[in-house]
Amino acid sequence: MWFSVQCAVQGKSHARQNIPCQDKTFFKAENGIFAASLADGAGSCRLSHLGAELATRAICDALCSDFEKLFSNDDGLTVKSELTDRILDKLSEAAEEQDCDIKDLSSTLLFIAVHENRFMLGHIGDGVIGYLKNNEVKVASTPDNGEFANTTVFTTSKSAADSIKLIKGNLGSISGFVLMSDGPEAVFYDKARGILAPSLKRMFLLSRLLPAPLMERKITDFFQSVVTKRTNDDCSMVIFTNLPDSEGNGEQSAKSNLRATTSENIARKYLAIINNLSENSMTCKELAKIVHINSRYLEPTLNKLCDMGYLTCSDDGVYSVEP
Repeated sequence: MWFSVQCAVQGKSHARQNIPCQDKTFFKAENGIFAASLADGAGSCRLSHLGAELATRAICDALCSDFEKLFSNDDGLTVKSELTDRILDKLSEAAEEQDCDIKDLSSTLLFIAVHENRFMLGHIGDGVIGYLKNNEVKVASTPDNGEFANTTVFTTSKSAADSIKLIKGNLGSISGFVLMSDGPEAVFYDKARGILAPSLKRMFLLSRLLPAPLMERKITDFFQSVVTKRTNDDCSMVIFTNLPDSEGNGEQSAKSNLRATTSENIARKYLAIINNLSENSMTCKELAKIVHINSRYLEPTLNKLCDMGYLTCSDDGVYSVEP
């Protein structure tokens, strides 16, 4: 069972100009196939927010309906052409309906699909795709800025089919993927070193542990309070990960996830602590009154959860469940 948590936040420049957020995300599960996508609309194109939304839906539809055919075809150019054609068909229909040029619907596109133990990911333009393997976050695909640093490739570019990066393989010990637009790169991607921020591991952990709406709210809050202050761009991200068991994204999955490193009783205690901190940040003494544990014994547990990546602790001793 794979699922996603998603976030798309309007950037500072678009907020000032009253331009809608041009980043879009999408998730689809069908035929035992799970697919997620993210698109960053071209800033200079007036309907790029619509094009981005159509592109994310078109690619997930194609992946869910034809995964086997696409995965088993060893002719990479044919697969790339088929995928870009499916996207362009949707954009062409919209261009006719909107009485606009198809270029007005331009966007980048990042996507991932999983079926059983196999995956297929693709990338047109800038943005970054990463993956979680053996508790380490690694880069799968780096930004494509075309010929010049301040340009990129779009779904409507003549070179889209040739430029699309396509990677297929077996999951092995890969347990999650992350898609992000170029907006969050300032916080999560070190371009000079080609590495992703270790803090993304916490996002994967919390995405498995917290209900999806709560996790999406936390990521959105973090983007609005921290990430958008580092860039003028719209900011979007998709965390795409699997559940530890088939119980759904809830308490049973959380317990199963914690049981991987702890006993049942300890996992239950950890979960109670995390649930209490998921809505409000607290000091050890404040939390001790709620969970009825002496603060002297609670503090080592809180620090342990920090070491495991579930909690953060500020300099003034306030514990939080934050991205």
